[in-house]
Amino acid sequence: MAIQNVRSGSRTPLVLRTVPGDYVYRFAAEWRDLIGQRSSHNIVIHAVTLLNQSQQAISIRSLTIETLAGTRVFQRVVYGARDIELMAEEAAAKGRLGLRPLIDFILGTDATVPPEMRLSATTRLKPQTALVLPNIYLLFHKKPDRVRMTAAYVMDGLTHEVQTMLRVADYACRNGYAMPLEGLWLMKGIPEAGVLDHHRFTAASEFGVDFLKLGPSGELYASDGSQASDYFAYGEKVLAAAGGKVAVVEGRLVQEWSRFNQREGETVPEFQQRQFKQLLEAMNAGLSGWAAGNHIIIEHPGNEYSAYLHLKENSLRVKAGDVVTQGQHIADVGNTGDSFGAHLHFQVMDRPDLAQGRGLPFVFSRAEVVLAEPGIMIQPK
Repeated sequence: MAIQNVRSGSRTPLVLRTVPGDYVYRFAAEWRDLIGQRSSHNIVIHAVTLLNQSQQAISIRSLTIETLAGTRVFQRVVYGARDIELMAEEAAAKGRLGLRPLIDFILGTDATVPPEMRLSATTRLKPQTALVLPNIYLLFHKKPDRVRMTAAYVMDGLTHEVQTMLRVADYACRNGYAMPLEGLWLMKGIPEAGVLDHHRFTAASEFGVDFLKLGPSGELYASDGSQASDYFAYGEKVLAAAGGKVAVVEGRLVQEWSRFNQREGETVPEFQQRQFKQLLEAMNAGLSGWAAGNHIIIEHPGNEYSAYLHLKENSLRVKAGDVVTQGQHIADVGNTGDSFGAHLHFQVMDRPDLAQGRGLPFVFSRAEVVLAEPGIMIQPK
């Protein structure tokens, strides 16, 4: 759906692509205050990419994002050249460090930017280079239907435009998912938090949630929290949220706690260098295991898959092919993978693939929400 001011028959010099490339899921938040019933709508475009596939330099002038309800534009955001460069710098910097696979894993840009194309940090795009603009969050006062993006660029002294369109979709789960834990838990990383939700930066985990167990005084862990076993969540039962067939089981990983903490006598630069080395090793071994740790993925009717991440070592109680029932004990809460502390990460996807799967909006059909507004945990120092 591209519109371009280029001569008939000539090759398109600038390509505008998005991740996802066809549609994005809308998240709606509703609440009631003294004025009455309120609502807002938001989406995340996980990446916008601009590729110079010509043999000469192109200068990007602006990127305009318009939101439509029906045929009418009701919201417009314009990013100038400096705005675009600020967004592109992070991806370009990681590319220079040799972390391009990490960018591809998080944003899914390997489907839009050929591996031989270098990532640029400037709007003056050299031939065969690309701009990657990550995580554009958009908030609306009413339900959007489509998002139109237009990039203006200069080539041969003339201004041209390239355009693409994204459909805004809703999703209703085909299965009823019960809470995968027993008792009262703090659920964080929820879509209602908007840009504060650390899951929404990638399409695979966009609607995932984290569960943490609180102690008697509201604390997350006993002792000093230096070990996974200090956390109150550690070792708690993980339950199947819905009945289905086990599709994926990974239970070989062990939590290497020093990955998140400085070792005794280790300087900050040495600690950072060790983390960087471990990340490079993870990219070679497979980033899904590095990020998710021990995990289980269960297939449900209607091509829906529930995923349970960061599970405790030697706690998995099912194998691939097993049929499980809702509420069945399948593993224990742990801290394997890229985990800030012992907790359970839960999400629903459209396929059994933590890297390529698409996160799906869901609600727990058998759960009582005690606190309905997102917040932060805070205490005096």
